[in-house]
Amino acid sequence: MRKIPISLFLFCLFAAAEPLRSELFLNELGASNVLSYRNADGNYEDWIEIHNSGPAAVDLAGWSLSNDAGLGSAWRIPFGRPAETTVPARGFLVLIADGETNLGADHLGFRLAREGGRVTLIGPDGISIADAVTYGRQSADVSYGRHPDGTDDWGFMSPPSPGAANGTGHAGVCAEPVIETAPGFYGGPVAVSIRTGRPDETVRFSLDGEDPDESSSAFTGPLAVSRSCVLRARGFKTGFLPGPIATASYFLNESSALPVASLVIDPDDLYDPDTGIYVHPGSDTDRGHDGRMWERRAFIEYFPDMKAGFRMPGGLRTQGNSSPDSYAKQSYRIHFRDGYGNGRLDYPLFPGDSVESFRNLVLRAGYDDGLDPGEENTRTGTLIRDPLLTELWRRAGQPVSRDRFSNLFLNGA
Repeated sequence: MRKIPISLFLFCLFAAAEPLRSELFLNELGASNVLSYRNADGNYEDWIEIHNSGPAAVDLAGWSLSNDAGLGSAWRIPFGRPAETTVPARGFLVLIADGETNLGADHLGFRLAREGGRVTLIGPDGISIADAVTYGRQSADVSYGRHPDGTDDWGFMSPPSPGAANGTGHAGVCAEPVIETAPGFYGGPVAVSIRTGRPDETVRFSLDGEDPDESSSAFTGPLAVSRSCVLRARGFKTGFLPGPIATASYFLNESSALPVASLVIDPDDLYDPDTGIYVHPGSDTDRGHDGRMWERRAFIEYFPDMKAGFRMPGGLRTQGNSSPDSYAKQSYRIHFRDGYGNGRLDYPLFPGDSVESFRNLVLRAGYDDGLDPGEENTRTGTLIRDPLLTELWRRAGQPVSRDRFSNLFLNGA
């Protein structure tokens, strides 16, 4: 009798966990929120928007979010605060990624990385992934989101729309151009060269402090500068958002015995009748023009001895409480933040002082700084009263603020 060999095969079946079937989506995120979104606590922190495409509200209590590809840092949304954790039907919920969980159930136990990362929405079982998104480096006040809401297409958006339907998404953000001719003081006309951030982008420029837009002049070759001006350049490309603005100040046939500080800011941010900080001076809360919502993007350059010192983007506010409406010359405070480019200014600004790192600087006009308290003298101040008393106090061995006289140019004037 012929024996027929029988081969036995053993199959091991592994049950792969399927993604959680959900009507909840990671819909938009802001990982570099500088001035675009002020949350309910009055702060400007990063955020994640959840969209519910379903017909019923969903309480996220027990769900988790993570900013770690390995899910090791997942933050579980607490129970018992449905007003803060419920996503309405066909609606949106904004969660604040600030690491300040003591501020409410809608605050997450982590922050977002501006350089890029991964965000994951995890179901109540702590394992099933409802949604995830990997994002690259983010630009200030530009969000990354689905367009339209809940679809598979992601893009960059400006302005962001936390808590509302997303607008048009863009394929990317243009790169910052490079102004190759050094800013500073020149004895005559100078030819200024600009290099595009990417070869397929168009550079447009302005010479009066305005933010360049689609209607601004295109740079096609070396720019002949024959007068003092502030040059601003920006990249443009179809389907992309305009990129960061490059800035440089040029002073022709001018000299200064004092250091020069050059502030460059879009004129509308100063003089717009509704939103301009020069016509609505701040730091007086009775007028409601105080705080970060009245901070505007600016660029500061500093030239000691008419030579290059430092160059930094920052946020500009008006400074002072003593009736700044009465004076034509305003004081300013400029803040340095990571979202603008660098969170601190590292520069030996005050000779002989050991402090060389600053979060902000005050540019004090000294409009009421006369030695005589008379009304007329407050309008024609000598600018020496406070520096004089401060220096005397310092020589007495007491702690004081440091100061340094400078000439301030505002958009080249």
